[in-house]
Amino acid sequence: MTIFVASINTASATELCVRSINRNTKREAYTLCVGDCGSTDNSLPRIMALVHEHLIDDVMLAPHGRSHGAWLDLWTNTCTTRYAVMVDSDVEILKPNWLDVLLKTADDSEAAIVCAEILEEVPHYVDYTGVARRLARRPSAWMMLVDVAKCRDRASWQFAMDIDPNIPEQQWALDTGAQLMRELNLAGETVVAAPTAIQRTFRHYGGLSWVKIMRSRGWRPRAHRLKVGLLNLYLFARLKRMKVPRARKLP
Repeated sequence: MTIFVASINTASATELCVRSINRNTKREAYTLCVGDCGSTDNSLPRIMALVHEHLIDDVMLAPHGRSHGAWLDLWTNTCTTRYAVMVDSDVEILKPNWLDVLLKTADDSEAAIVCAEILEEVPHYVDYTGVARRLARRPSAWMMLVDVAKCRDRASWQFAMDIDPNIPEQQWALDTGAQLMRELNLAGETVVAAPTAIQRTFRHYGGLSWVKIMRSRGWRPRAHRLKVGLLNLYLFARLKRMKVPRARKLP
């Protein structure tokens, strides 16, 4: 299988993610690819240092930017292994059975996607734009295992909006994975959540790369920027305490 990590301006989080994957995953079980979409912090030098340590097998660059959903589209449609495992750069793997839980659930359910959790529909959801929409049901894009053959060319992972006069909000917000989940369900495929035990195998810090919010004005964006600053200090401390695993030999 291939593990994919999308990164933008999350240098410490990305390094912690990569090191924790290597520390808690059987070395022969996967190939690790990191995609960076135009980071302007010190992410790229740190990513390349991880390549030299043989902790990353492949790096893909999108210097002019690429959305999270666009990365997932690219990887789903080009992955050459049976499974593509998507892990956000702000995820730290805590226990070595994380991948086993995802794989066993996929084998037992024959699902097209096995995710850490399924995010339920949210009425009257108001995002940073201030517009109320109905947020559609979707898989947790920060941690999931994708059966490539079942998901390829079905629908985009990317955010979309859908006008619907039959709901009070008049509009659906289809966040990352919601379109694809709809199409899979219509085709008779399933999207399932792994057992709740998966939650103890990783920590998702969340929101470190919300670029539009980070550039917005108002008390909520200011509060979010403060949260990100404090989290980055914590992540740096986690990295300092982490015992670096032995470098994985390239095949």
